[in-house]
Amino acid sequence: MAEKTSAAAAAAQIPGAEAARDAWKTALSMPAALMAEAMRFSAARLNAQADHLAKLAGCGDLNEAAKLQSAFLSSALESYKEEAKVFADRLRQGVPAAPEA
Repeated sequence: MAEKTSAAAAAAQIPGAEAARDAWKTALSMPAALMAEAMRFSAARLNAQADHLAKLAGCGDLNEAAKLQSAFLSSALESYKEEAKVFADRLRQGVPAAPEA
């Protein structure tokens, strides 16, 4: 039977090769996972803004518009605070979680 000559078989014989490969996989997947999370969050915020603008368009007076604006800004600040925690947790763990669909 022919001897294995694949890169994986050759790397298996090099001390530390598997650990180096795993480190590279993590290093390359982290930016992609963070970008996916940023895109998910951005989409959610843009949808919230579109909903807010639709509500503003239906306002009857200035007081109602001010209340809607205040509620929207409070909600946005809370969303950004929570997203900062998500990013910090992902960076601290070093292992990307799959973004929600």
